[in-house]
Amino acid sequence: MAVGLADWVADSTEGYIETAVGWAGRIDDLARLREEMPQRLDASAAGNPRLYADAVGKAYRAMWQTYCAREAD
Repeated sequence: MAVGLADWVADSTEGYIETAVGWAGRIDDLARLREEMPQRLDASAAGNPRLYADAVGKAYRAMWQTYCAREAD
């Protein structure tokens, strides 16, 4: 997700296998993605400590707000 590859994220073993099998035959797309990864990492929170810290802080804040909203109910 952090590098803009939401379609690579799976929420189950079956989803993971489906994604892996789906990409296995796309050799040209995989080669292009491999070339793009350094730039994707540099532009993402995953490859930039300041962006990462900001993203983590926002995630913690959102989790805390969700928790507080549930406690208020």
